[in-house]
Amino acid sequence: MNAKLFVLIVSAIVIPSILGLFISLIFADINIGNAQVNDNYIDVKYTPLVSHNVALMSEETETTSTTPPKVKNKLYSVSYDDKELLDTEIAELKKYVCMILTSSGVQGSGVLINDEGYILTNYHVVNRGSIWVDFQDGEDSGTKFLHMKAKLIDFDKNEDIALIHVDNLSLGGYIKFAPENSIKLGEQVVSIGSSQGLINTLSFGHVTALRPYNDGNVIQTDAAISAGNSGGALLNKKGQLIGITTFKITGGENLNFAISNEKLMRFLDKVNYSND
Repeated sequence: MNAKLFVLIVSAIVIPSILGLFISLIFADINIGNAQVNDNYIDVKYTPLVSHNVALMSEETETTSTTPPKVKNKLYSVSYDDKELLDTEIAELKKYVCMILTSSGVQGSGVLINDEGYILTNYHVVNRGSIWVDFQDGEDSGTKFLHMKAKLIDFDKNEDIALIHVDNLSLGGYIKFAPENSIKLGEQVVSIGSSQGLINTLSFGHVTALRPYNDGNVIQTDAAISAGNSGGALLNKKGQLIGITTFKITGGENLNFAISNEKLMRFLDKVNYSND
């Protein structure tokens, strides 16, 4: 075999292998350290916590945000109360967490953050179609539901955060934020959301880690969450919001993640809105 033929054979074997490896690295959107989720939410390793009703799926275009003229005051409140609540007292906060339904067939959760009808959720829950919210005010399934139309106010696609609003909502309260830098490893937490479409489902767990994600951290928790929990509340034992549940790692046990309160407050501080 002459030298030229040998070089051609080696090139034919090695170059495609290197090219294939390079392409696989580009498209493998998996980064354990940064807990990345790809833009289309189809990664087999990281699963967003939404439910899809195929019968309701439509071809509606992506929802655009409304940008009212000016900011009047803060959208949220921070609680500095150090008193820990009983589990039954925390459970009473569930009436400030809603189930979100969209005309595109997506179902998730949202958190009421003030008395003017502003609700935090995940962008991937509300990025397509018309939006409705259901609040349940009571202890059992026989109590009345508030079913209301909502509109998208603003969002951060990269951080997967969205703010929606409903008119004329009066529940007599809302959920306040935990102070910045107050999340502690090992502390007890409570998740509230519409797991598998079951509104106001509570689960208890702990903060198991803080993981780097974009400019900040996401909270890792072993509180049991599943499809339908996206955008739901993650509370500490004081009943303060420390994050919104967002995605989980499939194939592992209790590897669930929430966007931290620091990220949420940073987003809200930049939002353009009006409470006229």
